[in-house]
Amino acid sequence: MAELRMPVWQFVRLMVQVEETLKTGKGRRKDPAVQDLYDAWDDIWLELDQRLETLGRDDPDAFSELMMRQDVVLTDLTARRARTAASEVRKVVAAMRQRLKSEKDKQAREDLEFEIDELGDLLYDIEE
Repeated sequence: MAELRMPVWQFVRLMVQVEETLKTGKGRRKDPAVQDLYDAWDDIWLELDQRLETLGRDDPDAFSELMMRQDVVLTDLTARRARTAASEVRKVVAAMRQRLKSEKDKQAREDLEFEIDELGDLLYDIEE
C-alpha cells in the first residue's frame, strides 16, 4: 500500500471532482473505480469539508492556513486508486484550462495558471 501526500486544496479539488463524477453517473451505472476512491477517502473528506466550512465562516485566516499550508496524507493508495485519482485530477485540469481561455481578470488567470501547474506536479507524483 503506497502513500500519497498533497496540500489540502488539491485534495479538495480532487474530491469535489470525484463527487461530481459520481453525481453525473445517476441514471447510469456509476464507475466502480470512482466509487471505490470515494469510499476509501470519504471519512477524511467529509471531516475536512466540515472543518473548512466552519473555518471559512468563523476564521478566514485559519481557513487559508489549512487550505494552503497543510497536507492530506492518504495511506491507502492502491494502483487502481492512483489511476482513478489521476483521471479525476486530469478532469479538473481540463476544466481549469477551459476557464483560462475565457478569463479576462489578470489575478484570476495567474491563480488558474498556478493551480494548473501545481496539479500537474500532483499528477506526476501520482503516476510516478
